[in-house]
Order: sequence, then structure tokens, then C-alpha cells
Amino acid sequence: MTRTRALALLALIALTVAGLACSDDDSVETGDGSPTTGTGAPDDVVISIEVGGGFVPQGTDFASVPTLVLRDGTVITGGASIAIYPGGPVSPVVTGRLGDDEVAALIDAAAEAGLDADAIDAGQPGVTDVPTTTITVAFADGTRTHDVYALGMDDDPGLTDDQQAVRRAVGELVAEVTGAVGTAADQPYEPVGYQVQAFPRTPADLEGLDVAPNELAWPFPDLPLSAEGCLDIEGDRVAALTDALTDATQITTWTDAQGGLWQLAIRLTLPGDTRCSP
Repeated sequence: MTRTRALALLALIALTVAGLACSDDDSVETGDGSPTTGTGAPDDVVISIEVGGGFVPQGTDFASVPTLVLRDGTVITGGASIAIYPGGPVSPVVTGRLGDDEVAALIDAAAEAGLDADAIDAGQPGVTDVPTTTITVAFADGTRTHDVYALGMDDDPGLTDDQQAVRRAVGELVAEVTGAVGTAADQPYEPVGYQVQAFPRTPADLEGLDVAPNELAWPFPDLPLSAEGCLDIEGDRVAALTDALTDATQITTWTDAQGGLWQLAIRLTLPGDTRCSP
């Protein structure tokens, strides 16, 4: 074997070994050479913060916008709404991007707050009808989800010192994530789909209202509205519903092909959402 062929063979072996080593690694290298936490698709949600429950109007939780951080650094959260009534038919959503190191730092902060544990004891303040904050984080060894009722009401006398400490740590983590996302998210999120929840109404329901709702036709006669579950609006229907929503508000009543009256809760389809139908 010539010296040139021997060197080429050694180089090929070195490249093969390096490739095998990379394929067995559970980390993903960032742009600055440091590993992020875990693996997965770029559009996987690695941090999600949702607030829901409590005494709220029908459809409020369904239409609420979570705070999301995706593996590739994309961030999504609720945008500013105009303070008028009735408001728009869909809560505004904004997006932006964090760097790889910023995403890794937020996941590290979640671990430091104790959210990498299988369970946390945040206690239960003695109040009713207030929201629950749900935090989901994808760590390298698996995803954890924790619910904290009445986050921020941490001085309740029924809470132990340890529970108060847990709640403060969670509150600080939520503030850190929402602050970072809120700073980065400066562009409207373009709809790729909608999810719709329908609530039947009767003419009697609309009597005596301070502000009378306008009435629009549901644009999809072949996609009947129902009080059961929700509907995925996808493909060519997205543009059609976007057009229909230009004349709608949050209190608009919609008529279907059978003459039924409905009020709708509508949200943009976001990464990580569960489909309404299989």
C-alpha cells in the first residue's frame, strides 16, 4: 500500500468513528459549540406556560394563548389587545426568536427552580375561582409538567415555609421565561390553522345586551358546528376563515346552514396543540 492510500484510509476511519460518536450523543450542539438540553425536532416545544381555570367566561380558556419556547429558539406568546369592547374574534399572537444559549439558560433556570423533579409541593392557598398556572419543560431526561394553583398568592397562612419557597421559585421562573419571550416576540404570528369551539345561542340569549352582536354566516356549510369538542380549520379553509374574521368580533353570532345560532371561541393553531379530531 502506498503512503498516500494509507493516509486516505486513516482519514476515512477517523471520519467514520467521529460520525458514530456524534450519532450516539444525546445533546444538540448550538451555534457557539455548547450543547443544548435534549434532542428533538426544531419545532418541538421545550417550555410551555399556560394559565387557565378559575371564574372566567365560556370559551376563555380555549381561546387563551400560552407562552411557548421551541427547540430552535422560536418563541410565541399573546400580543397586545386594543382596550375596546367588543374586542377582536381571535386573541393576537406574536413571535420572535431567542438564541440557542438563551433557550438552554431558561431550561437550566427551570431545573434550578426544581421543575426537573417528578412532582413539586406548592400547596393549595385557601382561595377559590382563581387560575392555575401549568408549566411544562422538556429536560434531557424527559418532560415534566407541574400545575400551581393561585400562583402569586404565596403568603397564604395555610402554606408551609417549604411550599412558599417552591411557589416563589416557580414564580421567578415564570417571570424570567415570560420576560425573555415578551422581549423577543415582536412580530405577528401568521395563522397556519385555527381551532374553533362552538356554543349554541338562541334569540332570547341576545335580548337586552348592552352591545348587540353582529351576525355572520359560518363559511363552511360542509363543516357543521357542534357543541361537542372543537374543529380544526386547515388547508384552504384557513384563508377563508381569515377573511370572514375581518368583520367579526368576540361576541359575533354565527349562523350555520340549518339556521342555528352560535357563538365561537377561536384560537390560532400553535406548535404542540392537540388536534380537535383524529
